Amino acid sequence: MAKGTVNKVTLIGRLGQDPEIRFTGDGNAIASFSVATNESWKNKTAKFKKEQSGQSARFLEQQQKNMFSHMLKRGA
Repeated sequence: MAKGTVNKVTLIGRLGQDPEIRFTGDGNAIASFSVATNESWKNKTAKFKKEQSGQSARFLEQQQKNMFSHMLKRGA
């Protein structure tokens, strides 16, 4: 991978649990959480198929401490 590249991903789904917030030694917050997603499509025989999966995510918050704990709540 080329140095300095960034990949952008947009996940739309449901939180598996409230974010877990940890702090690094220099005070940056790291938020870890899981997101459940669904995908549905029609196969070649015109039958609908549905697949569920879960993704894990980790974010480093450098400027806004605890932003995820205020904005993301399971069931909200």
